[in-house]
Amino acid sequence: MDDLRSQRLHGTFDRSRRCGAGTAARASRAQRGEDRAVGCGTRLRFPCLPAELEDEFDSCWAGWTESADQWTDFFQQLQSVKGPDLLAVLSDLGVITPDEVQLTRKLRREAENRAVRIPDVKSIDRATVSLLAAGFFRGEPGEPAIPYARIGKA
Repeated sequence: MDDLRSQRLHGTFDRSRRCGAGTAARASRAQRGEDRAVGCGTRLRFPCLPAELEDEFDSCWAGWTESADQWTDFFQQLQSVKGPDLLAVLSDLGVITPDEVQLTRKLRREAENRAVRIPDVKSIDRATVSLLAAGFFRGEPGEPAIPYARIGKA
């Protein structure tokens, strides 16, 4: 019986902690003047994007949210993903091409193994976003590697 109580208490604590973390994040955003909750029916904020890209994103946002039903099959495929090979999953889902898989395999960790630079980015396009997504494959359990790109810099 004690094990059951412990499991319930632990589960309740985990849910409370996640809820508290969300509340703290919202309060922090509100204090900074960013009162929109990310991913909750409002548009995402990308403070580091060039203005023209932010404008393009804004012009597409309403269409994406209104046509959410078109993504149902894709998200069902995501729910059925099995296995740890991120590149295989992204390839199977059609997110990256075979050429992008090869480019991604050449990427290396840097900045004390915490980052993965996507080289030779001239603009942000579908291929760049695909490489940014695929770049996470260089991470390891407990040691994520965050992909990034600098536009116009080699």
